[in-house]
Amino acid sequence: MERVNRAPGAVKKDTVPEGVGAAVGVLHGLGYCQNDINPTIIMFSARDDDTPALIDYDSARPTGDKLFKGGTPGWKDGDELHFSREENDFRALRALDDYLTQATTSTGEY
Repeated sequence: MERVNRAPGAVKKDTVPEGVGAAVGVLHGLGYCQNDINPTIIMFSARDDDTPALIDYDSARPTGDKLFKGGTPGWKDGDELHFSREENDFRALRALDDYLTQATTSTGEY
């Protein structure tokens, strides 16, 4: 989120959802869902590196498990997430793509 706020045109819009989506695919393959994907849990290893890394897995749970917490306001459907579901992650990935599209195109720099 900091990188987008600092220099929206510097973020390669397609790289972030692609990389985060790949990480989510690995989690799903292991039988887990992240349940709280949003821009504040995505980091980069360097200023000039566009490879995203997911951090903060405290909401990650096995698929189908009841959630005790999950989702960031504005990045989830409804008031609360109740179960760990792949759809939670897919919806958040769509919201992330929308967020990056809006941020990078509103500056006229992308």
